[in-house]
Amino acid sequence: MKVWLQRMQFGRNMVKNREATLRWNDLKLCLVFLTRLPLHLDTATQNRSLAQAATLFPVVGIFVGLVGAFMLFMARTVGIPELAAAALCLTATILLTGALHEDGLADVADGFGGGLGKARKLEIMRDSRIGSYGVLAIGLSLILRVTLIAGITGHLESFWELAGVLVTMHAIGRGLLPAVMAVLPLARSNGLAVHADRPSGRKAAFAFIISLLIAVICLGPAAGISGIFTAAIAVAAMAWLARRLIGGYTGDVLGASEQIGEIVALAVIAVML
Repeated sequence: MKVWLQRMQFGRNMVKNREATLRWNDLKLCLVFLTRLPLHLDTATQNRSLAQAATLFPVVGIFVGLVGAFMLFMARTVGIPELAAAALCLTATILLTGALHEDGLADVADGFGGGLGKARKLEIMRDSRIGSYGVLAIGLSLILRVTLIAGITGHLESFWELAGVLVTMHAIGRGLLPAVMAVLPLARSNGLAVHADRPSGRKAAFAFIISLLIAVICLGPAAGISGIFTAAIAVAAMAWLARRLIGGYTGDVLGASEQIGEIVALAVIAVML
């Protein structure tokens, strides 16, 4: 009996170790896709689709938010004015993510604003050049986020207070993307979104729950719940528009959705705090 129990315990430990390794590899996969960190992926991890790891999207937001909070805190410590400090904070996060989401926002703005039909819209979105709508969309996104960050964090003193706002903002923006991927069909048969595959509704729900928990822990129930549910409504509106105009989602639509989620979450936080 004792030997049998030891074997059972050994088996449980092996399963726990495999699960922990799998979760860590999934997190690395998300970090490689959503940031520019030069992490090494083993063959097993490379063979997993991004959709299989989508539950951990909001966890990447924690990391990005902490980097932004550190830059904001250091800028304020040396006496840089609030708006400039917020701009440096945003610059740090954009450099970390390689402007992945901003690029998607610009392409969606150009395609949705400039194309007359589905095929033309998708063609414009695939073009690497940025048009007038794209420039305006990026400019508006930057202005809104910088001013909102400066307005919210202007009366906050500690690093952890700053981190709470920025972590929530980035976790919500990324945590809502799996739901868009799960609900909408793919708008084209090739491209980045096709290779990423589509997560299950269960994974999308878990990503939302993780984002919700992060928001509540960082900001409290009122601001956290209000922020994520209002952002979810805005992202749902973006998803509806994408379905109507191009028949589904692309990688660019996900980038635009992330930006909308961040901005709306920040706006709600500004009102609630």
